[in-house]
Amino acid sequence: MTNIENYLHDGADWQAQAVLAYIRNVQEYATEERDRKTPQRRNLFGSGLKVGRFENCREQGYVLSVQLWAEETKDGEFKQRNWAFFEHRNSDELVVFKSDADTINTPTIDEIFGDRGKYDYDKSFSYGKILECGKYLLDEIRDFFTENLK
Repeated sequence: MTNIENYLHDGADWQAQAVLAYIRNVQEYATEERDRKTPQRRNLFGSGLKVGRFENCREQGYVLSVQLWAEETKDGEFKQRNWAFFEHRNSDELVVFKSDADTINTPTIDEIFGDRGKYDYDKSFSYGKILECGKYLLDEIRDFFTENLK
């Protein structure tokens, strides 16, 4: 056994960890509608949806990334979407930043923020709104697939 404060501790805040746990459990929702209509099945948790750590000093969370190869997309172009989510250190809100940075590895803070500041996030959730944030991210992922897959 280990002390509870050290168990599953990777540096991310508890809210981001809870959102990630929720998404890990229900991630197939993101492709549910598409799977019913077409014979294609894309396992987001496997090859489609990737997760990495987001690190900005005291703001620690995760980045979800989806990459679609050119032959998979409607317009024949490579697509990547990233969603960083973490607890904002000044407000304790959960915040989400979207980015279309094309990266091989987990996008860095510069690739996530781009020219924006840390208050220019795409979506925020009040402290403790884990499910709301998780559902928002799953809707975003599903919409990205729906808009871009052939």
